[in-house]
Amino acid sequence: MVRIAIVGGTGNVGQEIVDVLVASKKHEILIFTRKDISMETTDSSVKWAKSTYGDVNELVGQLQGIDVVLSFIAPHDQEQGFSSQKNIIDAAVKAGVKRLAPSEWISAGLEHLDWYTFKAHTRQYLTELNSGKKVIEYCLFQPGLFTNYFTPYPSTKHIKPLETQWDFAKRRAILREGSDNDYVTLTTADDLSNVVVRAVDYPGEWPLVGGIRGSRISIKEPIALGEEIRG
Repeated sequence: MVRIAIVGGTGNVGQEIVDVLVASKKHEILIFTRKDISMETTDSSVKWAKSTYGDVNELVGQLQGIDVVLSFIAPHDQEQGFSSQKNIIDAAVKAGVKRLAPSEWISAGLEHLDWYTFKAHTRQYLTELNSGKKVIEYCLFQPGLFTNYFTPYPSTKHIKPLETQWDFAKRRAILREGSDNDYVTLTTADDLSNVVVRAVDYPGEWPLVGGIRGSRISIKEPIALGEEIRG
């Protein structure tokens, strides 16, 4: 049994992974949320904690006895997002948490993605934190885009279709000049959830980068598929 803290566990990706962890019937789960605590589940393995992620000492107390922290926070304010992530990391170290996965759950490349600035700052902070002496084991889970975003209707319980640069409904796409040889990684939410469940159980050391790839396609392949299906 592993004691797992899910930070931001009421978000779409977090809920997908929580469902699979609960279904395994192997672990104790503590879900952190900024919202009023939900009592939707009656599963005795799931507990809830409300937090603003602003008080490190409070977080240290709440994380006592936790083995793994999985973060899924997705803030609009990037500075606040990094501050929250930093507090969670610092509290995890002080509480003796063995493993941590910061809020990644996207592609490795963040260039030009200003709305993910807090992720880049978190990566840098973790690198600096472990530079002299390793104080916490962590992994950056990076599945690329979710294949589920492309479906015409919801294909999972929590992740909904998302408008991307490929608009199959309106038969159009947005491409940057010179992007003919660009590639993108796609992974289903189910595959990611199953990988995370196995990672929680994994007895060895986590890799620094948990690159997950369901498929790798060129930017033009979805366009060709759209032309074949939609005309």
